[in-house]
Amino acid sequence: MTGNDKKTACFHCGESIPAGESPLFAQLNTEQQQVCCNGCKAVSEHIYQSGLSVYYQYRTELGNKPDTSDSSDFEVYNQAEYLDLICENLQETTKRITLSVDNIHCAACAWLIEHSLSPLDGIIKVNVNTISERATIEWDQNIIHLSQLLSKLKSIGYASTPFSVTDAEKNIKRQEKQYIKRLGVAGLFTMQVMMLAFAMYFGAFSTMESHQTSYFKWISFALCIPVVFYSALPFLRGQ
Repeated sequence: MTGNDKKTACFHCGESIPAGESPLFAQLNTEQQQVCCNGCKAVSEHIYQSGLSVYYQYRTELGNKPDTSDSSDFEVYNQAEYLDLICENLQETTKRITLSVDNIHCAACAWLIEHSLSPLDGIIKVNVNTISERATIEWDQNIIHLSQLLSKLKSIGYASTPFSVTDAEKNIKRQEKQYIKRLGVAGLFTMQVMMLAFAMYFGAFSTMESHQTSYFKWISFALCIPVVFYSALPFLRGQ
């Protein structure tokens, strides 16, 4: 494509190119592609220069228009007291954070985020979940700051904020763990009762005295108590 060719939509974000303005082109290796603004020009050139041009082949949605506004607000994330509230300390200078990431549409978006952050000095691990639209990042605080990571994500069109678990989500997770525990107790004790029931049904206790057989029945009864009054408690309460 030459600099004189014109398109009506931006190569990166797909937005209409303003009519009557001088065309703006991004230099992508040996080709030029028309873009709508300097933000899309910068991010598309960055993607190509970083060797990540395959993103444009596999994306299922158009790219996000990068936010070129001032990123000075991210400086608050460099304060040690605030970092302790939103990050997990792995080692003396290594931290881990989960971010809520805007505009993740497909696996290509996750791939672009991971490959844009991973080469940065100080980055230890980056994992992006497209379903939950969250990114988990581990980094060395002495080499790179959280503000730089957030600024980088913003520059490629993926504005991010620290993910915080709400009280409702905490209660749901706690309830899920409780249900798993109840299910485990029910399975364990029910298997014991079934073994005794099968043994009695197939005559394994036929040579025993009646009072000895009753003893195993009482054991079965005792094993049923945790199942009924612990595992089945939510059902008894009408939940």
